[in-house]
Amino acid sequence: MIAEHYLGKLSDRVEAVTVVESVKGMRAALDSGGIDIVLLDLTLPDSSLEKTLGALDALRQEYGPKFVAMSSLGDEEIAQRALNGGATAFLPKNAMGSEALSDVLDQVHPVVLMDAPSDTRTSREQTPANQKPVAVDAAPLDAAALGSKIAHDALGWVANVSFRATHLAADPAVQGSAALMKDVSSLRTSADALSSFISGSLKLLKNELVGQDRIEEAETAPELIELKHWLPDFVARWKKSSRDKQLTVRADALSDVQVRGPLGGRALSQCLTAFLQNVRDHGNCEDGPVLVTIAEEPASGRFATLIITDEGGPWSLSDARLLGTPLGTGEQNAPSAGLGLFNARRTIESLGGALTFFERPDSPGAYGLRLVLPKS
Repeated sequence: MIAEHYLGKLSDRVEAVTVVESVKGMRAALDSGGIDIVLLDLTLPDSSLEKTLGALDALRQEYGPKFVAMSSLGDEEIAQRALNGGATAFLPKNAMGSEALSDVLDQVHPVVLMDAPSDTRTSREQTPANQKPVAVDAAPLDAAALGSKIAHDALGWVANVSFRATHLAADPAVQGSAALMKDVSSLRTSADALSSFISGSLKLLKNELVGQDRIEEAETAPELIELKHWLPDFVARWKKSSRDKQLTVRADALSDVQVRGPLGGRALSQCLTAFLQNVRDHGNCEDGPVLVTIAEEPASGRFATLIITDEGGPWSLSDARLLGTPLGTGEQNAPSAGLGLFNARRTIESLGGALTFFERPDSPGAYGLRLVLPKS
């Protein structure tokens, strides 16, 4: 297991590792005592991602604050949901490594770790060659659930590629060859690109195929958000879930806004997370962390307008008209799906707002985001 490999490098901090393959097995291990922290895969053979997220709070109350959530779907939305549900920390599988695990240990100060993986399969699970086929009743297709399952499995393989690339880069024989190191770097870039395409496509699927039904159901139940309090809380949650040290985020807003549906706050959080992730991945600043500013325009009316800018440029745009469109990226053949801003725009529209882009008058060639939401 990848986690076991890296935990072995932290033997000065890890006394023992217990591996189980299900929530049932995890409970048995916890009930037996001696477990200080659980690296809990959110997708297990006996518990789907949604089911595990829903059970985190009860697990925390029963066993204490010892759960570090892990997922191949390592985006900020899943991280925040896990933390809000009771996890002490979140660790994306594609970011697995000795440094990341050491950061987790710093947060929870454990002695013993347990890894509950989801991708291990034994020979007992294989179908015998002489077993007769079984007829299965056709059920309605749940596109969102199927998409999540496919994306989870695909990202599991991507995480494996990333792990192998890291392992190769540490090999002295590879380090002695510039050509081989270039190949390893290319493997890492490809893995990052695949992660972007898979995650972006999954969000696109959910937004476009099932999002409209949720929007219609939610229109009668608007959620009030006090931006003055909500924005600083969002920034704090994002910093905790991402463990980011590359960005400094300043947020200033006073209005109360209304967004559609009981999950409107979560959707708005997803969009702002996408903006910050975009800056973190592509921005740079020689003098220190990149500054991101989220500020409300001092304008009256029925809508609150948030202006989002960053100092992470210069950005390279092949065609500014592609901003916020499917597959629109900052550079030709960029290693990303270019779906982040498009998905964010579609989500904001579903909340009754709008998202547009503008060229900044203070910095020619640089662009900002204008996020408009209905006031209460």
